[in-house]
Amino acid sequence: MAINDQEKGADLFDSPPKSSPYADFDAMTTNEVLINDAVHGQIRLPPVCIAVIDTLEFQRLRALKQCGICNLVYPTANHSRFEHSLGVCHLAREFMQHCGADITKEKKLCVMLAGLCHDLGHGPFSHLWERFLTRSNKKWKHEENSVKMFRALVKNNNLQPIFRENGLKEEHEEFICNLILGRPPQDETELFLYEIIANERNGIDVDKFEYIMRDSQQFGVKMNLEVPRIINHIGVVEKEGKKYIGFRDKISDCLFEIFETRAKLHKNCYQHRTCKAVEMMLLDALCAADKHFRISWIEPVVGDPHGEIRSCKMSECHQNTNAFLKADDTIFCALLNSTSPELLKARRILESMLKRDIYALVFDLELETDANDDDLRRRLEDALTVYYGEKHGCEFHSCFKSLSIEIKGGEKPDVLFFEKNKPNEPFKKRMSSFMGESGRHRELLIFCTLGKKSLGLETLNNMREFAKYIYKNI
Repeated sequence: MAINDQEKGADLFDSPPKSSPYADFDAMTTNEVLINDAVHGQIRLPPVCIAVIDTLEFQRLRALKQCGICNLVYPTANHSRFEHSLGVCHLAREFMQHCGADITKEKKLCVMLAGLCHDLGHGPFSHLWERFLTRSNKKWKHEENSVKMFRALVKNNNLQPIFRENGLKEEHEEFICNLILGRPPQDETELFLYEIIANERNGIDVDKFEYIMRDSQQFGVKMNLEVPRIINHIGVVEKEGKKYIGFRDKISDCLFEIFETRAKLHKNCYQHRTCKAVEMMLLDALCAADKHFRISWIEPVVGDPHGEIRSCKMSECHQNTNAFLKADDTIFCALLNSTSPELLKARRILESMLKRDIYALVFDLELETDANDDDLRRRLEDALTVYYGEKHGCEFHSCFKSLSIEIKGGEKPDVLFFEKNKPNEPFKKRMSSFMGESGRHRELLIFCTLGKKSLGLETLNNMREFAKYIYKNI
């Protein structure tokens, strides 16, 4: 994706022909930049967005793969959070253009900037980094870190002048942070603005639209999700004195397809058993390296043009924005190419990943979605460890493969619909699911920390039969 042109005098919300229902949609700025995108075609961005893009904080996203380590299983899934963020910014503009609400120029820019910056706080290897920090006993959320990185981006690059030129004051910067988090103030009535980028109410937002469109294309998986049709049938509805995003009733099936498409991507791609195995390996490598691998950066010092060189463990880099700038997916190659004896274990794990000697799956079981299966997996791990661990010098790790059409908190999406002739009377519709009435699916997977190549097929088959035997006799 490359910036290829600058169009003088163009409007951000380009005025359609007078025959269009959006002919009066106001212009916002001039001197847009056109970007060619493989998913959305041409994306048009105003100078204030380009100023944000041309910073080290944003350019770091080029070195963060959108789907973490999945490219070792799906070779074309190499797209980054950089192009995803541009796509979210573009879809946010499209969303506002079609929602039919009266939105000020400043708020439109804020929503676009929130879409652009919503992933600034992601760590290396996508959501795996959060699991790594959890295992290191650190509490951390990438959404809150995105706000922290956005504030640093504005300050470090002196973007206040261009923000002010576009009418964005300090309160607008705070507004952008709340949009990234999807957390409106208690007295806010225009809640629909907070549902465009990060919709905490029902999970239907342009972030989800964008990554489903882009990920399915890069994975090579055909999806029938009709995002342009959905965006063409949105509106703003009022309920109990507050405004929310609503959708035409006739696209309910198309809308519910979002959640099923997301669940199918998890089932077939994100949580593919081989993806689970390589993620587990990378997590073990990061944990093994954390005490010995340092992230270095230059901390600015007043009066010293050279600054001060500092370093920290990987699990501590989120505590300093300058350190976090240096944390990206290149850590993989840095560990792989290291020569330190202390990093030998991490290096061998990564080498095994690349040689496709991946942790071997020895047991899998579909579970009741509401059951507590921690005791089951512990007993299986313990039995396998006692019988095979010392003999083969291996360990056994487990994880759950969880699919759901639900949103955060385990609730069904709260979606508001309206009829063509009754746009001000929102109502709800029941959602069905290909996963059954519950809309959930759960599996237990247990892996051996040696791969098929190291174990041999006969030993691996024996492990699998033993695991089945233990399960039947628990």
